[in-house]
Amino acid sequence: MEWNDLYEKIGGSRLDTAAGTVWEPMPPLVLSAWNFSKDDDRQKRFHEHLAWAHQRGTLHIVVVIVERPQLPLLNRERHPCRERAGGCHYEGG
Repeated sequence: MEWNDLYEKIGGSRLDTAAGTVWEPMPPLVLSAWNFSKDDDRQKRFHEHLAWAHQRGTLHIVVVIVERPQLPLLNRERHPCRERAGGCHYEGG
């Protein structure tokens, strides 16, 4: 699953208003944004998406991410879930 697909599945959206475009939450750093962002920025944005999903009860959709080594979103060596028996349980921070 791509990050943008996940964003849509957790309920992320773009709303065009007379005042401009509003993203809820901010969109994933993909496509050209990937090239102009740092790993820390990507990880911070992804964690914002985790917190947003947690607040809205859609975190169960995200649990699969930690199990997929082909996704470059999380640095698996530094991820806090790496050492936890029973996997990752996000608590909003």
